[in-house]
Amino acid sequence: MATLLIALFMISALVYSVSAVPTIKLNEEGGGSVYLVGPGLGYDSDYAINLDLPETPEVSDLAEVVLQEPFSAKTTLSEITSLSFYWTSSTASGLPYPYLILDSDDDSVADTWLIWNIGPDDDTTESTSWEPWTMATTPDDWHMAGPGGPYIDDGTWADMVTAYGGYAVLGYAVELGQGSTNLGNNVFIDDMEINGEIYDFELEPDATVGLTVFVEEFIPTISISVNPTTIGFGTMVQGESSEPQTVTITSTSDVDITLIASVTEVGNFYVDNLGLGDAVVTAWEDTILEGGAPLPVELVLNVPIDAPTGLQSGTLVFWAMETR
Repeated sequence: MATLLIALFMISALVYSVSAVPTIKLNEEGGGSVYLVGPGLGYDSDYAINLDLPETPEVSDLAEVVLQEPFSAKTTLSEITSLSFYWTSSTASGLPYPYLILDSDDDSVADTWLIWNIGPDDDTTESTSWEPWTMATTPDDWHMAGPGGPYIDDGTWADMVTAYGGYAVLGYAVELGQGSTNLGNNVFIDDMEINGEIYDFELEPDATVGLTVFVEEFIPTISISVNPTTIGFGTMVQGESSEPQTVTITSTSDVDITLIASVTEVGNFYVDNLGLGDAVVTAWEDTILEGGAPLPVELVLNVPIDAPTGLQSGTLVFWAMETR
């Protein structure tokens, strides 16, 4: 026989699939790293982008966040009227710098890059509070890079628009690395703005997945066997104790089990006088773990001096229940 504890319950949950901005791309190379951080770390919102370089960066190290094709229709360089972002750092750092990803021949493939020319003073900038970078308030110094990275032109924003105003804008990025001497330790970027449109990297649920599960009751299999199934103590004299007799209990249960014992008989001869190990029948208890080895139990019968004479019969019963 076995005592079973069963439970029946149902659980359901709603899980959100989240995305900051559909056109965000996070790039890292060499020792650079970039990831979304929050909540509570943004400029005026919960989330921001963390750009990080080693304390001694190599030319190949890069960490950047890119707004990839952030426009619903083709936008040319001449149509860009404003660029800005907010930044801060948890330690001393240089200033991150923005650039635009351009397409010169309308094949939707980036082939030129208009980069704000970060200067030596900017490489040693520190800010532990949020600071704005804006195209209107920073030095008007830009350069154009061609395929493979060489600079092909430099000048003011107006110079760049005059020379390359028809180039299509494929993206807008803020970067640390690729030759800049700034330390770049834990720089946070938020509220990247282009032409008045602000990207604040907030997590907005744009799709949901409903999850349900019905959990059925678990009924463990509890099964034991004993060997031998009959013990004979032979003929004993009042006041005598028997030699130990061993029964072995084997469990084929799929859970840990606790064992107790009882005796079925007329009277209390075995209840009062049969010992299981160091305990009387009513106090005996033991356990077998799931998959555990068989349990040997020593039986000793202590016949009291005033025991009734004659044949004494009974049945020793082992009970198994799931261990709690």
